[in-house]
Amino acid sequence: MDDDQVQHWQDHRAAGNTVVLRADRRKLDETWRRNDWYVGSAAVALVTVGSTNLALTLTGLGRATTFLLLSVLLLILVGVLGLGLFMRRRVRRYRTAGDRFISVDSAGITLAGVPTVPWDGMLGVLVSQDPPPQHTSRYRRWVHEMTFRAGGSRTVMVVGIREPRRYRDAATGSLRSCVNSSGGRFGMLMVEPDVALDQQTMVRLREALQAGATVAGVPFETTQDARRVGSATYAMLQGNRLEPAP
Repeated sequence: MDDDQVQHWQDHRAAGNTVVLRADRRKLDETWRRNDWYVGSAAVALVTVGSTNLALTLTGLGRATTFLLLSVLLLILVGVLGLGLFMRRRVRRYRTAGDRFISVDSAGITLAGVPTVPWDGMLGVLVSQDPPPQHTSRYRRWVHEMTFRAGGSRTVMVVGIREPRRYRDAATGSLRSCVNSSGGRFGMLMVEPDVALDQQTMVRLREALQAGATVAGVPFETTQDARRVGSATYAMLQGNRLEPAP
């Protein structure tokens, strides 16, 4: 964000306005239908390969190499089906959340059905964006895009928070699971907003988070490094404020 954008959001916040990011219902419905196809195709392929493997075993027609290849393919398909079901649960949660998916204002950050987390109760705000692969084969790009359209995510928002149990206990609705208490005094809000929000709304979300955090004195960071997400999340779970990446 440039200085003019920051000032715009600061003025918006100072005026007591709330930035409301609404879920894209059409996008979620389309994602749900694509996930139907994704999970159904994986299940059919899994049954087909499993049946073939069993038939070859019972008839003794297959060779050791054939069994090995089919077994490897079977494991891959189990993983694909598991991923599809995981994404399906996430899309279901986001579809049943309120239209006001995320709100940002001078008070803090609010997820649908979760009490507002005040800025002074945060350890940091981290937004990770995984860009589409650019240097892989056409097939791998196709698989990556297909998975993304079926409920995958390229963006993760992590907010380190103090006393997470109070927010989780008071939360209602499907986004309650986005509050991770880890059983301690520190936890996080973790949500994949690009599953529910369109691209333009995603830009507004990042700008509102950065401006709100800057004004409130809360550390804010964006990254494309998955390892950085892991290390920063672990540090905040230990009660440490988000520090700039080395």
